[in-house]
Amino acid sequence: SPPDAQQPPSSGAGWASAAIPGLGPIDQATLDARLDPETDQRKFGARLSKSIPLNEQLSVTVQNGYGVSQPLVTAPAAGVAAPAQVIDSDQMAKLNFLPLGTSIFAGSKISSIDDRRLNSVGAEQNLLGGISLSGAVSDNAAGGHDRSLTARFKRSW
Repeated sequence: SPPDAQQPPSSGAGWASAAIPGLGPIDQATLDARLDPETDQRKFGARLSKSIPLNEQLSVTVQNGYGVSQPLVTAPAAGVAAPAQVIDSDQMAKLNFLPLGTSIFAGSKISSIDDRRLNSVGAEQNLLGGISLSGAVSDNAAGGHDRSLTARFKRSW
């Protein structure tokens, strides 16, 4: 661009996630934090999971998640109410077919800004080399359904 041209503002978001080995009846706890100046929002959450083996070929995983979102705005303009924080929770049960690397799941979410429970169902298939493919159908807040197909690659070292 020309030297005197105005540059577009830069933007970005930061997030962190930490998995903590479980204690007692909980297999794993995950803590999440996200800061997004573009949407003036910060979010903190936790997810707890427990996997229960049924036999050598099947297991059930149960997850519960909780989150709090809060606007970054600290002092609203005069005459304008301060935006409220949003509390949400989600639950999911997953049936894992261990020899096949296949899982089917059902879950639901609810938020303090919407009293409607949003349900979802789906499946995931682990492929070779850390690649997985998943698909889901979920209710959305507008009363319709969202469909997704996702491919993932995960490598640990």
